[in-house]
Amino acid sequence: MGITTVLHPLRVVAPKRKNNLVLYLLPRGELVTFVGTISATGIALPAIFIFLRIRNVENYLEDGPALSVAFRNKSGYMTGELFVKTLKHIVNHTICNADNKILLLIDNHQSHRTLQAIHYARASGIVLPSFPPHTSHKLQLQK
Repeated sequence: MGITTVLHPLRVVAPKRKNNLVLYLLPRGELVTFVGTISATGIALPAIFIFLRIRNVENYLEDGPALSVAFRNKSGYMTGELFVKTLKHIVNHTICNADNKILLLIDNHQSHRTLQAIHYARASGIVLPSFPPHTSHKLQLQK
């Protein structure tokens, strides 16, 4: 599935000879962080997109995958605050609680190790084993 960050051109109504209209679009080539969560049975949860410093991130999801969520921040990458929002998104789309735990495999990046995220995960029934940072691609099985 291809995901574009370039919106379709909008129709703008403005007085003639007015050149001071500004339309904020994400430039071509800007990267977007994508968080995909897939269960061991192959069921995918709705996607999470993290955009770099843009307003109205919801506009980018109009034609996107159903139930997807968009966040924004100044770096465009996962942060501790956004990871807690990601955990809440996962809890909303799964049946997990203190009695029915789920296993969420993550890398040991600093955004995943905040105290708030660990407390929320424990209270929600999410077990968070982690791999060393930036090594998850090396740990995948070869074909």
